[in-house]
Amino acid sequence: MDTSEKGLLRSVPKGFAYCYVEWSNITGSPGSLVHMIEDEKNFKRNFAQDVLAGMLDLPTSEMLRRSDEDIQAIVFV
Repeated sequence: MDTSEKGLLRSVPKGFAYCYVEWSNITGSPGSLVHMIEDEKNFKRNFAQDVLAGMLDLPTSEMLRRSDEDIQAIVFV
């Protein structure tokens, strides 16, 4: 969801849960991600961690829980 025009609080509907990640890259350019949480019971608690890991080309929390053999099978298939 783009929040650049309205800002975060006016972009997210009132009463909705959301996950917000903000960053700036090596050149100082800002960026952000807002993800609406439609069903809090089924929302992964480490969603933000996985988003950041993906941006940094690091293993996600799911990959960290797998064995080395499972990871090799996923990566090299």
